[in-house]
Amino acid sequence: MVMRVLAIAFAVAGAGCWLWPGAIGGLLFQTLPISARESGIIGALFFVGAAILWFIRPQDDKGPS
Repeated sequence: MVMRVLAIAFAVAGAGCWLWPGAIGGLLFQTLPISARESGIIGALFFVGAAILWFIRPQDDKGPS
């Protein structure tokens, strides 16, 4: 459940990077300007992270049978 919530948060962050390219620069680095292309790349990395987290299955604690 936690992985799904984290995946959704990553997807929202990725969409935020794509829709508001200057927002990531204002949130993370106050003095470092980030271009729209760099923001798109950061957004794509957030989407890849979200996809990985979405498809990770929790490990069974039962042990070998």
